[in-house]
Amino acid sequence: SAEFSYFLLQSAGNSQHDPFLLGFERMIKEENDICDEKTPYEFNLHLVEQLQLLKTHYEKANKKLATKKMITELDVIYQKIENVNEHRMIKQQMNAIQGWYKFMTKYYESDVPINKGNQ
Repeated sequence: SAEFSYFLLQSAGNSQHDPFLLGFERMIKEENDICDEKTPYEFNLHLVEQLQLLKTHYEKANKKLATKKMITELDVIYQKIENVNEHRMIKQQMNAIQGWYKFMTKYYESDVPINKGNQ
């Protein structure tokens, strides 16, 4: 959401380069490139339209937040994070990352021999 990105950008102290907006622009460009290079499928064209609408909505919401200089409450941000985590695909990706992290931790874990005679 625009509120979440606004909070993150303000917290980082860098509101000049919005990675969320850059992400929208990159996805739109990639889908347009697909449509230009290949026979565009209706799905790709619809996706470009939806991404452009989402980007426009995001920009409007950000402008509104900036003019209000809104300070977002941390509990509101926490609730938004929890809502995102409830999406099925996000939950699957987070589980995969946690599994990879556990595997890598175990993989690089090693036993350190303790030499009691040198103490």
